[in-house]
Amino acid sequence: MMIAHATIPLILYGLFPNHISLLALLLGSGAPNFDVFPTLLRKKTPKNALAEFHAASVLHTPFFYLILLPFVYLLLDYFAVASSLTITISFSIGGILHILMECFDEKGRLLFYPFSKKFYG
Repeated sequence: MMIAHATIPLILYGLFPNHISLLALLLGSGAPNFDVFPTLLRKKTPKNALAEFHAASVLHTPFFYLILLPFVYLLLDYFAVASSLTITISFSIGGILHILMECFDEKGRLLFYPFSKKFYG
């Protein structure tokens, strides 16, 4: 699955190279997996750390990236980063693509959290 998290953003960048930030897209597509770090940083790592908490956190919901979008934009704009809107949208697209790709696994994802706690996929 990790290959898909890099391949699909690369294909998307290939289709729209002048409108998307490749680095932000790749960072966004990897961002949902940061939810595994609290599990891995414990003194005793569980046997199946990914199954314990991974994909059931707010990082694996599209709403997180939609809510994060204006804050990231304002932060980048405050520091006068060139193309701050492109970077922000690319990051959010990467995160949402990650979630949509993982909907195809056996567990599914909480696509409409916090409005619904149903796993879709």
